[in-house]
Amino acid sequence: MSSSLLSSRAHAGNTQQQQVDVQSQFTTLTQRIEGIARAWDSNVPECRFQHYFYNLVDPNQVNLYGRPPNATNETLWQKAVRENPDPTCLVPALAVGF
Repeated sequence: MSSSLLSSRAHAGNTQQQQVDVQSQFTTLTQRIEGIARAWDSNVPECRFQHYFYNLVDPNQVNLYGRPPNATNETLWQKAVRENPDPTCLVPALAVGF
């Protein structure tokens, strides 16, 4: 084979590898951007702006309260229940947003 033929094949191989690298970088970047968007979206469990407060209620009414419908992050809910300073009169209340 001539050196120009080898050179053109090597160039084609490099071009294909560069395309794969660009596609991989694009996929990675897209995933990162979507992750950032989810972190700011108050409608998804991955929202970073979630905090539980504890509302004081009549001890006779504590059992009337349950998990709020917007408490979709299981880990945060379990932590709020576990760390409740006084389950006899406090109920977890979720604040979402910024």
